[in-house]
Amino acid sequence: MDGIEKETANMTIENRTQDLKCITTLAQLLDDVVKWFRDSTSKLLEKSGKNVEKRSRTVDHGYLEVSLKRFHLLPDNNRYEKAQSALSALSSNYEEERADRTPKNKISSAALVCVEKWLYFVGYFKDEQKRSMYKMNVTSEKVFQMNQRRSFRMEASHFDQTQTAELENIDDSQFTDVDELWISSAPGRPHNNGPVNPGFRTSISFWCMGPELSFTDAFASCRSVILASGTLCPIETLKTELGVKFHSQMEGDQVIPMEQIFASVLPVGPSGHKLCATFRNLGDGNSEFISELALVIRSISMAVPKGILCFFPSYRMLAMVYEYMERASILRQISFGRW
Repeated sequence: MDGIEKETANMTIENRTQDLKCITTLAQLLDDVVKWFRDSTSKLLEKSGKNVEKRSRTVDHGYLEVSLKRFHLLPDNNRYEKAQSALSALSSNYEEERADRTPKNKISSAALVCVEKWLYFVGYFKDEQKRSMYKMNVTSEKVFQMNQRRSFRMEASHFDQTQTAELENIDDSQFTDVDELWISSAPGRPHNNGPVNPGFRTSISFWCMGPELSFTDAFASCRSVILASGTLCPIETLKTELGVKFHSQMEGDQVIPMEQIFASVLPVGPSGHKLCATFRNLGDGNSEFISELALVIRSISMAVPKGILCFFPSYRMLAMVYEYMERASILRQISFGRW
């Protein structure tokens, strides 16, 4: 081995050693995150109700803080400084093309994004005065069963034995795009922990209930911030929520004459059931709230000529109401203009 080859070999060993240290640091962090995830989801889902298709529960910042502390994941832990440095080093190194770095010795981009998102949350949760703004939601939804990463395993009646075998034999080696290569969760792999709830997609979401936190951080270095919209009023409420002082403001006149504006709150529907659009009351498409809301829409549609425009807080509620109105023939009744 001549001098150049020896120098190249030493550099390769040094690079691999440095990468290994960074990966080990992130792996140790993610190992505790996975343990925390499994512990939190299993405990919270036990008390989330009996819904077969979907179970969900939301807890406040106090529960979140205590659970993170049990697994040494609170933001004040010095491990995050090491993890941030390791992530930055790996991200920087992976931008460089090296002959010794193959897909087998390179951590996937999906794993890096996972660490990045976790550190992003920790950075906000670090401020103790702002922690009360956070809530944690655990949701487990039934999904089509997937074989390994990308292939749906259909019922036996839809496929013959040959087709099913082909789906089961799909391996990660068939996917050559390094950027899209996720760590496989196929059975038998050393790193496989198994699903929290077999047959369901289980997730944890961190909800920041105060827009002030992200808004002030996003525009901290800006000289000027201009907000323009037709729905910013009442402006005083907006100022409080964003936590920013607006030194100049302008408001246009309402284009619709006041005598043509009517606003009202409906506490109950035509059948006497209360209208309260909480997550618990939504339930499924057959809940009393959905049926009562559909009746309200029918009543208004029959009284107001030339159609109405309805706004929903989510696409999920829109779909549930529409499907119910379709099943109950309410859409047909509205179309023909009769009950």
